[in-house]
Amino acid sequence: MAGMLRVTPGALRQTAASERDSAAAVSKLEVGATFAGGAAGMSGLSSGAACTAVGPVFDAEGTAVGTELDRHADNLGTAADRYEQVDRDYGQRLRSITR
Repeated sequence: MAGMLRVTPGALRQTAASERDSAAAVSKLEVGATFAGGAAGMSGLSSGAACTAVGPVFDAEGTAVGTELDRHADNLGTAADRYEQVDRDYGQRLRSITR
């Protein structure tokens, strides 16, 4: 037997807000600078050159993750809005039957 699906627009919006906070934090990590700092301590070594090369990749991926989290947060907000609209519409329809 399947469990009950319960939709709470407020919970969707709260989750969206948390995702936006996470997106902002991930986007600001600047991992590339950490790799660059590590590379400076390993100058002349292959691992130092590798750190220099991967820093921008990590920064780009952090930005991409932040963007996706923001997009998902937007979708959660839209889902909450739509759920409330459908609830209002069907509530009005049901009330109109009893008039």
